[in-house]
Amino acid sequence: HGGPVLDCCFHDDTSGFSAGRDNTVRRLVFNYGKEDILGRHDEPVRCVEYSYAAGQVITGSWDKTLKCWDPRGASGQERTLVGTYQQPERVYSLSLVGNRLVVATAGRHVNVYDLRNMSQPEQRRESSLKYQTRCVRCYP
Repeated sequence: HGGPVLDCCFHDDTSGFSAGRDNTVRRLVFNYGKEDILGRHDEPVRCVEYSYAAGQVITGSWDKTLKCWDPRGASGQERTLVGTYQQPERVYSLSLVGNRLVVATAGRHVNVYDLRNMSQPEQRRESSLKYQTRCVRCYP
């Protein structure tokens, strides 16, 4: 990366994804030391998760968007980007289990999505915590 790595996740035993301050999402193949750029955001990418249920990489950025990528697609951003979803503020954390995606943003916003229908959140909440949420985690 051209800047600090802010998050990473595994795809399987041989590959993973990383996201960083250089605004890129990268795919890494460990056995071969191979790396390619899966896509880009307009600002630093804070979070990356792989959904086994949807077969997609989900990223959250400080550009106030979520993006879904198909890592099986051919190389090139326009061929792998599945969708872009506006958020109320900068994305600080996201977590998923099954088809549920929880997104925590600045301004204490928390949105819950169903990955099968990302057109709008199933739930929109404001955190009852005094300070903004820096980390959320889902459990089955």
